[in-house]
Amino acid sequence: MIKQPISRLISVVAKGSRPGRDGQVLIMFAAGLLLLVGMVAAAVDTGFLMAERRQVQNAADAGALAAARAKLDYLAEPGNSAAAQIESGKHYAASNAGVSEDDVDVNVSPDPHGDDYVEVTVTKEVTSFFLRALYDGYWGVSAVATASIQPTDIPYALVALECAPNGQAGIKISGSGTIDVNEGSIMSNCGIDRDGDSSIVTADGYIDAVGTINQGTNWSAGAGFREGMTPVRDPIEKMGVQPPDRNAAKDQGEYTTQADVVDAISGSSAHQTSSVRCSTSCTMPPGFYGGSVTLDVRQGGTLNLQPGIYYFGDDFTLTAQGDGLVRGDDVFMYFTDNARWVPHNGRVDIAAPDESPYDDGLDGMALWIDNGTDFRLQANNSGGFSGVIYAPRSSVTLSGGPGARGMQVIVGNLDLSGTGTFDILYEEYASFDVPGVFLVM
Repeated sequence: MIKQPISRLISVVAKGSRPGRDGQVLIMFAAGLLLLVGMVAAAVDTGFLMAERRQVQNAADAGALAAARAKLDYLAEPGNSAAAQIESGKHYAASNAGVSEDDVDVNVSPDPHGDDYVEVTVTKEVTSFFLRALYDGYWGVSAVATASIQPTDIPYALVALECAPNGQAGIKISGSGTIDVNEGSIMSNCGIDRDGDSSIVTADGYIDAVGTINQGTNWSAGAGFREGMTPVRDPIEKMGVQPPDRNAAKDQGEYTTQADVVDAISGSSAHQTSSVRCSTSCTMPPGFYGGSVTLDVRQGGTLNLQPGIYYFGDDFTLTAQGDGLVRGDDVFMYFTDNARWVPHNGRVDIAAPDESPYDDGLDGMALWIDNGTDFRLQANNSGGFSGVIYAPRSSVTLSGGPGARGMQVIVGNLDLSGTGTFDILYEEYASFDVPGVFLVM
């Protein structure tokens, strides 16, 4: 037997095994490198795909909101057709996604939602950087967004439903006038304007307008100023609130001549041919007041209205001079035909009944001017209303103003001038369901 040193044997074995092991390592390295490159390629392409997916979803959201806004405009002003809604949705979605409008589908009445909804679908082909070497089929993303028109209850304390007769703003503040709305918002179906920069307008909520808001230095809104709003509907008309019945008012008492009014109102006296004066403390019962009679509360006089409905019709006129006071609790005053209330610079202190004194009425109604006559409160006026002031077709001018109590004011248009102050401590009697546009999750 030939014997060799053990060291020689180990050397021979080692030399004989090295080439095979080197080949295995090279194969494993190449396979690992290929896998790593594939993972990086997949990560890059997938990451880019997900980024595009987010962009397309944001574009679909923008398109759905734009189409729903166009639908809302259509509801406010018929004439904006379904084609305009589709055009708006396609434009916003395509421009945000970076695709052609042909890649955007807009459904203005999607199943199963219906007419108050719109649905936008955006499709976008995405470029793959690496995976195209392995996959040459379609590589893209799509997203769907649905938006709806839903009512939002906004606590509007002061609302002007119309523009002024001269086409100017629905609410105008001149001089150093002040409007202060506590716990509520302001809305004009036209614009809001000012003359000079001494006025003060504040609201704890929004100050909104369909038109522009020419806000002053001393104006503030806790929730913000918003222009371009959708016009609000008269909520009292929408609720189907009815005026008091004329005959029912006459059943309480009918006073249509000077003699009738003098007999009905204790402490009053006749003046000239058709005027009745209250110069001290007078007490007036509810009922129907008509004819061509003028009831004038003079300086130093107080007209105490007993609880109930005061229906003023025909050509009846109620006025107040100097510090003459018209006051009453649980009182509802209604003016129709050519009847007028001209407070001048007198004082007002009227509290509405908590519950309507007749069927189909509105709880908390203090004053309803139903004939569109102008209503003016002049300088030195003080006191206030508790309840709803409702004059939907009237131009209301304040150069004095009622004090802050639980109120809601709905007028045709409002002009606050001089040093007039209009303080409103909001309390909701009629709700404003303002339609808004929202994404549906």
